[in-house]
Amino acid sequence: MKRLFMAMLTVGLAFGLSANGADAAKREKFGVDVRHKEAKRVNFKPSQ
Repeated sequence: MKRLFMAMLTVGLAFGLSANGADAAKREKFGVDVRHKEAKRVNFKPSQ
């Protein structure tokens, strides 16, 4: 059981670290989205 947990943890960490690297590479290739700052200012009101 401990081996299974360690294997799953290793795979999860490897996937997480590689995904972060892919996001950074995409940002470097395409640049930062200029709409991001504007989208953070939008306030949504929940419908009643």
